[in-house]
Amino acid sequence: MMKRYSILSGAFQRKGYVILLYLLAMLPVAYAQEKDTTSLDYYDMSLEELMNIKISVATKVEQNVDDAPGNTIVITRQQIMDMNARTLKDVLNVFVPGMDALPASMKYGDRVETVYSRGINSDFSQQILYLYNGKNKFNETTFGQPLGFIEFTLEAIEKIEISTSPVPLQGGSAVTIINLVTRDQSVDGTEVFLNTGFKDGLLNKKATVLYGKEINDWHIGGSLQFYDDKGVKRNSLAGTGPSGSLIRDPKYIRDGTKSAYNLTLNVQSPDKKVEFGTWYKFANQDAYMAGILPWTSGNTQNYTGEQIQSYLSWKATKNLDVTAGYMYDYMTYPGFPFYNTQNNFDTYLEANYTNQLGKKKEHAVLLGGKIEREGQIGNTTYYWDDRINDFRDTTAYPLAPNQSRNVASVYLDDNWAVTSRFSILAGLRFDHYDNFANTKISAANPRVGVSYKLMDHLTIKGLFAAAHRPPTLYELTGQTLLPLYGNPNLKLEHIDNFEVNMIYKKNNLKVKISAFNEIYRDQIIYLPIDKNLSDRDTTQAFNAGKTNVLGLDCSVNYYLNKDSYIFFNAAKLHTETAQKTSVQFLPSVYINGGVNFKVKSVDINLTSYYRGKRPMPSGYTINTREASGSIFVSNLSLSYNLNSNIRFYMLTQNLFDRKNVFPLSIDGYYIPLRGRVVNVGITARL
Repeated sequence: MMKRYSILSGAFQRKGYVILLYLLAMLPVAYAQEKDTTSLDYYDMSLEELMNIKISVATKVEQNVDDAPGNTIVITRQQIMDMNARTLKDVLNVFVPGMDALPASMKYGDRVETVYSRGINSDFSQQILYLYNGKNKFNETTFGQPLGFIEFTLEAIEKIEISTSPVPLQGGSAVTIINLVTRDQSVDGTEVFLNTGFKDGLLNKKATVLYGKEINDWHIGGSLQFYDDKGVKRNSLAGTGPSGSLIRDPKYIRDGTKSAYNLTLNVQSPDKKVEFGTWYKFANQDAYMAGILPWTSGNTQNYTGEQIQSYLSWKATKNLDVTAGYMYDYMTYPGFPFYNTQNNFDTYLEANYTNQLGKKKEHAVLLGGKIEREGQIGNTTYYWDDRINDFRDTTAYPLAPNQSRNVASVYLDDNWAVTSRFSILAGLRFDHYDNFANTKISAANPRVGVSYKLMDHLTIKGLFAAAHRPPTLYELTGQTLLPLYGNPNLKLEHIDNFEVNMIYKKNNLKVKISAFNEIYRDQIIYLPIDKNLSDRDTTQAFNAGKTNVLGLDCSVNYYLNKDSYIFFNAAKLHTETAQKTSVQFLPSVYINGGVNFKVKSVDINLTSYYRGKRPMPSGYTINTREASGSIFVSNLSLSYNLNSNIRFYMLTQNLFDRKNVFPLSIDGYYIPLRGRVVNVGITARL
């Protein structure tokens, strides 16, 4: 088993270098080209259009970002390119108030890049729902965030639509929704992106090709990316060394990605009635960045996995859309003396009917339904056998038994334009789960919103939205990821959200303020089975009562012109658990901002984000001392446009070389963020 993975990883690595050399060979050709192949040219959009981009994440139909219910945010490709962001984490940390995007799970240190939103620190961040072109959802045994997902191909993204308010229409776990809309559907031509990072020598490298072409009125587009990062050596107060000793030895602690590959593909029929989209990823990442394992990263200490997402959409009539989708992932989890592999799937069929009803077409109605089957179809545990000095497989210790669940959903939404200034939104979604562990669960989630244009430049919105999160396979039946055990008696986690939004928009200025109260009932978390034990010992999933989140966030955007702008956003949260404590490990203060100035062919971009101090459990003396402080990161990017097709840039991450650290939920273990890293890159259009 170990040899097979070693050969597989090496083969992928060699292919990655071949791809990189091929792209370098293509660059001289790019200099001779003059065609601008931008799919949706933000540089040609008016300032008014830039401030009124349409999104679909909140209602499943396109509408102005400020007309959508709740707190919605759109991040454009122009903003991503201006800051020359390397990963999705870089973008979310800067543009979304109240969001904390980290390179590993704060609860257990797993290499599952994690996003926390609005003050909720769940075990695997299941309250974040990711969508790919508004379609597929990403899941694993934990139904959290997929391996290496934050390294999604940013160059292939048209825009990122985010709703930090719950959207019942999107189903279970739709508390915060992040929808990645790709460029594959419309790009024409070829674009090449090369990036290399330096820290104590060559650190990382990334090569991307984006392509698109019309063939007999059919459009074919997609992207291919190779990514490699040798990682930075780490140290921690309780860093482990050979044979499990507590010797500080940083060579055993790394945070790299040995290799990762992304492939996207999109095919559209001539009449745009049929669309096929797919995304494939392979990733091989260093394991515990905190150095919990007693030796350097090896094949059985890596997080290795692959995932494929596919959908086929058919516009059956003017008002009826039908989509079928499929997801499959394979992952290996590190450990000793056991490590585990798992296979998961998700397949669904969804139909949406939209129409304008009423004498004056004042009712925008959406009626839809979805049937889905998802679960775990394969799980193998490997254990160390001293007799053969290698791992062998066993069926005695699975992560969780192989089980699947059926989900049936129906939903209705009506956006009623009462007058030209006043509108009412009302909707309801009903979900029924033939769930894991032979349980059955149902949930009905309503949504009611109002919007009133108080004056030409000022809009007030109010929203009540309920959401839910069903217990996952591992939370119900888990038995091997010590110290985590499942609990077959778990109930649904319920979320009620009350929110008021104010949006002021005039000329080049846009100001948005949101006040909200999210109430979590029966929140699912892992708690010590013996209340006198620490998190090191055996824990089990429980419904832990109510968590209350009160929050206020604001954002300000000011455009000097289309290419030069200033932005600022901040959030202040107050959280209280059933035990009358704050939500631990997450800060209550978030401040982000940046400026972008373009003068002729030169673009200067500076972005920063700040996270306040993190509350720690009373017994976590080491984390309190070493890793509860604030985090501040600044990134500076300088770009030069040689012509309309060639662009050079230099990106300095963590400009001031701050030593930022975030804690894990085990005292004595914490993860330092990287210091200053310098990246250089080139973008070429063919």
